[in-house]
Amino acid sequence: MSSSSSNANPNLAPAAEPVVWRTTFEVNGRPVTIEDTVMDNEDIAVAVARDMILPRDELILAARTDIEAVNQSLALSIRAMSSLVNVAERLHARRLELNT
Repeated sequence: MSSSSSNANPNLAPAAEPVVWRTTFEVNGRPVTIEDTVMDNEDIAVAVARDMILPRDELILAARTDIEAVNQSLALSIRAMSSLVNVAERLHARRLELNT
């Protein structure tokens, strides 16, 4: 048995760091973790939304007129909301299945 393993206390668990959801999403100098929520924290929502735009998207958006950019932003918002509704419906159906 090595000296390092003989000195280790098996009852002491190392302090667990929160799981990083995606390393490029940072808020106030720290990564967004799975414990964070975009629903309750505007700073996190903005960071996640900002980092969803990729460099190629920036080039495409830069070539758009203001009206086109607004229309496409609205379309993206509608798609995102549709996705959230889909998730909510699935969760509701799963809850109903578990309750029967």
